[in-house]
Amino acid sequence: MNTILPKYPTHPGTLIKDELVEMGGTTQKELATLLGIKPSYLSEVINGKRAINASLAIELEAVFGIPAEYWLRFQSQYDLDILRISRLNHPNEKPVQPSRKKKLSV
Repeated sequence: MNTILPKYPTHPGTLIKDELVEMGGTTQKELATLLGIKPSYLSEVINGKRAINASLAIELEAVFGIPAEYWLRFQSQYDLDILRISRLNHPNEKPVQPSRKKKLSV
């Protein structure tokens, strides 16, 4: 598959920051209250340090009117781009395997 990759993938937190600017005088703290999350958590999402999960996507939909599915697709695309770029830059590294739960003996 030939996928065009951005040089610098855009984290969906960037859109939250843009929407916050569009809201005028609303602060991050006020937005966090509207979303029902801690201001520090919102700051980490906006700065690309945390991902947008389904719960936050639903709250963002309620506040901004942008569908939750859009937020989740944006996050998924960002995650895929980061992983693909990493693999291009480090082709000989072994891919990370998901952890497996140990089976319990009965």
